[in-house]
Amino acid sequence: MLPKKHRLTKEGDFKRVYEKRNSVFLPSLSLRYLRKDKKEESRFGFVVSGKIYKKSVERNLLKRRMRVIIKKQLPQILSGYDYIVSARPGIKNKSYQEIEKEIEKLFEKPHLYAKRQK
Repeated sequence: MLPKKHRLTKEGDFKRVYEKRNSVFLPSLSLRYLRKDKKEESRFGFVVSGKIYKKSVERNLLKRRMRVIIKKQLPQILSGYDYIVSARPGIKNKSYQEIEKEIEKLFEKPHLYAKRQK
């Protein structure tokens, strides 16, 4: 589970990121992010639409998986941002490892990693 200080929880926070956003899109995931104060912790929100998975059990499973992946990569991701990771239809038949690689690509594209370990 992602610590509470790293979670976007309020509807207003989500709206602010959606309105004043920078975006990165892949076939299976999208990332929206908004710069805040550099000293603040980064916060993350996860969205899985009912159009992708009809059952809430499947949507929640995907969100849990994305949270675990982000928690692992948290030390490498730049702080001072609000991020929203949204699932897109291409995610439907991907394994955990494939989702992990997609999330890495998502954060590499706009150079949101503080330092990368190879």
